[in-house]
Amino acid sequence: MASSRLEIECPMCHGMIIIDRDTGKILEHQAVQKKKQSLEEFLVKEKTRTEDLDKKFAEARGREKNRLSEIEKKFQAAKNNPNLKDPPPSIQWD
Repeated sequence: MASSRLEIECPMCHGMIIIDRDTGKILEHQAVQKKKQSLEEFLVKEKTRTEDLDKKFAEARGREKNRLSEIEKKFQAAKNNPNLKDPPPSIQWD
């Protein structure tokens, strides 16, 4: 005779959920035992995270400088030619 218990993996925490096949009720939820992180591991992880964030910030700052120079070029082109209806093909307006 088959067991009346059904064991499935929890999609949220990857623990084990035990369900009664007959009633469909959850009988038990066994959470996954997570390994506790040591202080040294945490500090190394935070240091690399900080370095990654600094690098991303510097890249974003560089993109913003390039964007401002492109806008200035577009402005000067429009200022020099006030009758310009359509932009020339070499300039891509935002």
